[in-house]
Amino acid sequence: MAETADAYSSKDTLTPIDVAHLLRIAKNTVYELVKRGDLPAYRTGKMMRFDIKDVEAYKQRNRTSGPFPSAPSTESPLPPDPLPVSNLSDSHSSDFFLCGQDLLLDILGHYLESRIPGCRLRRSYQGSYNGLHELYLGNVQVASSHLWDAATDSYTLPFLPYVLPGIPLTVVRLVRRVVGFYVRNGNPANLSSWADLGRSDLSFVNRELGSGIRVLVDGKLRLAGIDTASVPGYSRICTTHLVTATTVARGGGDYAVGSEQTARQVSGISFVPLQEECYDLVFRTADRDKPIIKTLVDRICTSEFLQEIEALGGYNTSETGKTFTC
Repeated sequence: MAETADAYSSKDTLTPIDVAHLLRIAKNTVYELVKRGDLPAYRTGKMMRFDIKDVEAYKQRNRTSGPFPSAPSTESPLPPDPLPVSNLSDSHSSDFFLCGQDLLLDILGHYLESRIPGCRLRRSYQGSYNGLHELYLGNVQVASSHLWDAATDSYTLPFLPYVLPGIPLTVVRLVRRVVGFYVRNGNPANLSSWADLGRSDLSFVNRELGSGIRVLVDGKLRLAGIDTASVPGYSRICTTHLVTATTVARGGGDYAVGSEQTARQVSGISFVPLQEECYDLVFRTADRDKPIIKTLVDRICTSEFLQEIEALGGYNTSETGKTFTC
């Protein structure tokens, strides 16, 4: 029997499974809607919850009176990227922009809204390089980064003097996390190392320009002397870890690169670990004493937040809270 809003009207809150039933979509798609900012959610303890009015509002926004448009002639399963934060016409001077895609940013954002009176959190889901550029322009207050520098085998810090020249910055390490190949269950192609990027018998699923994963992949290809034109599927683009993993799971490509934590959310996927990366938060040092930045940094260093991270799995908290200035 089809689920309706009336079936849930007596509930104070909805779970992700409730929302999936109500919208007739997969539970992973519910999480993707939240990550993209299309569907509001909040947390009760460690559990994600939804208000029925927000789900109904989402349905109304997406109603159409005519036929659905045909599928776009593109290899990317996502709609066009949202406008850069600098072009959001409904933003206010009191808005706080937090840029990046990892689930931990949503957890931190909900905490800030619960602790800072009047805080209006705005999430931007742009990749690392583009997020740092928005920080340079003053359009976001905090940007995440997991940009890997092939020359030094290090993260984030080597890029900052070039992407944000002349600006004193503070970098707070949020977590270390493992990245590797998303492959179909059982790893039938037997992928095991970065050298497999050069295999001509397999089709790759890539990430967009400016994302940390794209910078990592391009760096590995360059070090191995592999021409991008020789990588089948290199031009096939997905714009989040989750969509990349689900694309491989449904046969849209043989393999991709992404984070271990996302692989845990997608059925039909095995994960081949290749490298541990640093996932950092970057903000202007001049802002470090502002209440919202101070609350953010203080929260990262609490035992409660560390326990929340560890409960999710797929993260290394050994350097969480470590701070750098440049």
